[in-house]
Amino acid sequence: MPIDQSPFIQPLAQFRASAFAWAGWLLELVLRFGPFSRSRRMRRFVFHLERRVEAFCFVLAWHCVQPGRAQSVAPARPGFRLVRSSIRLFLKGGGVRAKGADIGMRVRRLLDVLADPDRCVARFCKKIRRGLRKFNLVPTAPPAHALAQSPPLQRAPADSS
Repeated sequence: MPIDQSPFIQPLAQFRASAFAWAGWLLELVLRFGPFSRSRRMRRFVFHLERRVEAFCFVLAWHCVQPGRAQSVAPARPGFRLVRSSIRLFLKGGGVRAKGADIGMRVRRLLDVLADPDRCVARFCKKIRRGLRKFNLVPTAPPAHALAQSPPLQRAPADSS
């Protein structure tokens, strides 16, 4: 089903319009205070807006790809534990953020992505097709009772030569 026929198109369009409004308001502030402003509040607001635009592009990609059934989670093997993965690092690779740029360039990048999200959506589609994981395996130390029950180590005989 194309993205235009999706039942989620109206909320996505509303979100895009509100993000444009916030980015326009932010651009007005940047023009008023200067693009090289060191305002912590403005930088934080740009950061949050970038995260929301990344999420918007991800949802568009998710509806374009239409992944298959969810993978079942197998229990962890001994010596490992399951840790729920975060989508935060996945979203950072969407190409929305202008890394190392001043606030003016970051807002301009946001407006460019909102105007034409196809490039970011294509990057997310490629990642989604490769597969998403809900859980990661993390190695752990052996349980204490296993160490207590293990036989003592044998010392090697001293070399008498």
